[in-house]
Amino acid sequence: MQSPANPALNTAFHCENPRWQRRYEQALEGLAANVRLLPCYPRPVLQEGGMYQGIWLECGPHEGALYGEYDPQIARNNHEIFWDLAREDGFIPPFIRETPGDGQLQTVVPLAQTALECAQKLGQESLLARGYEACARYDAWLGQYRDSRGTGLVELHCEWDSGHDNSPRHAGLKQHCPGYDARQRDSLPALPLLAPDLSATKYLGRVALAQMARLLGRAGEEAMWLERAEALRQQILRLTFDADTGFFYDVDAQGRFVRVKGDAGLRVLMCRVPDEALFAQILSAHVLNPAEFWTPYPLASIAADEPGFNPGSVENSWGGASQALEALRAPLWLEFYQRFDVLEEIMRRWLEALMACDAFRQQMNPFNGAFNTTERYSPSMLVLTDFIARRHGVKYAENGILWGTASVPQSAAHSFETRIGGHRYRLEHQNGASSLWVDGRLAAVAQGAGRVLTDWQGRVREIYPTGVGRLVCQAAEETAAAACQKSLFDTLVDGRASSPATATLSSFR
Repeated sequence: MQSPANPALNTAFHCENPRWQRRYEQALEGLAANVRLLPCYPRPVLQEGGMYQGIWLECGPHEGALYGEYDPQIARNNHEIFWDLAREDGFIPPFIRETPGDGQLQTVVPLAQTALECAQKLGQESLLARGYEACARYDAWLGQYRDSRGTGLVELHCEWDSGHDNSPRHAGLKQHCPGYDARQRDSLPALPLLAPDLSATKYLGRVALAQMARLLGRAGEEAMWLERAEALRQQILRLTFDADTGFFYDVDAQGRFVRVKGDAGLRVLMCRVPDEALFAQILSAHVLNPAEFWTPYPLASIAADEPGFNPGSVENSWGGASQALEALRAPLWLEFYQRFDVLEEIMRRWLEALMACDAFRQQMNPFNGAFNTTERYSPSMLVLTDFIARRHGVKYAENGILWGTASVPQSAAHSFETRIGGHRYRLEHQNGASSLWVDGRLAAVAQGAGRVLTDWQGRVREIYPTGVGRLVCQAAEETAAAACQKSLFDTLVDGRASSPATATLSSFR
């Protein structure tokens, strides 16, 4: 069922590169076409697109939060559909098509985290309150039905629990739970598996629940969620991290690691379980290893040196292909750990591949960038719009506003404008120089490629260079805006990133 999807877009991007401009417009057109009604719900939602008619818990709320930068109502709808169709016992459906699904978990990006983000961006406390109640009940459901071993971790029963279709991680497992009932599992020697990624999702969900409780004035519950979150984080590290190989794996019912290096371990990073030291270790040994995940078009969904690795000849394969969903989630962890240089390289390579393709498909060969699997796929379209916003525009961040100051290829000038939390943000870029505007006021000027973090009023907090040269930035006083523009970079002061590992992008090329 098609809904009348013609929103007054909240965000705009314009550049002088006709290919980039057209692909950006095609992505927005495709996303608007994927905003549809489902038979079991009265309001339109952004669906997955292509052969995936419906909305999935692992990605639909996250995608709604991103598309909400263009159509804020869809951000709300893509969350409330899961809460409205949740079961009485607290179970949230893994997908919704003609009817809600029941046969697996399929939870990846924590629903509480994206609900918190949307509530803050939209300024809607009612969204915060609804999300808090629904996600707290789901946390309890997971504890009741997916912790039979009493570890506190989330147990995996079937392939679709993780959304890792056609992955060697799940060799020998059935796709769904018996009787399409997520409370049940087959009688297999390996089951139940302790799943690091599902457990990490629950961990970060608890961190978000603590933040929600604080914003809702429930101080006692905030402390409870933080305590529970830390206890779970310690269990993930103790039970699913293999010190011999330095990676996270499933653990079978006999206590043995299922040593398949793949996206499951990367999702543990996405959910911020490792401290900075362990993260740096995993990043160096595995993520940036060309023999594993750091392929020419990263990130491979299974490490390239795994025996079961398949670079993408199988459609919908989490057995090696670089997935649009992986790319879309990369900012969630690389920005948290302040590895903007690594994120920049992922974004650059994905945009290169998407600009060279005439369709928006699900996955690509990690070695040659050739896409396959369906078309009009919402995550791929969002990768393009989101990465343009991060590199060349303005994005909401948990601790402020992030501005991207890189030049658009073959474009001397570009502009990006968006509304976040009642403020209007505009970035104007010309010949390597960027001006950052908040509510019509020049807030800062910058030269060089990277990311500038400001508060919501545009006061500069940190800068993160992502190129081989310097990124310099200076705040602009409102009364001296004209003078700042006249001699834009005569008085710019050097401001390097606080992260010790930035400005190392040249090593990736």
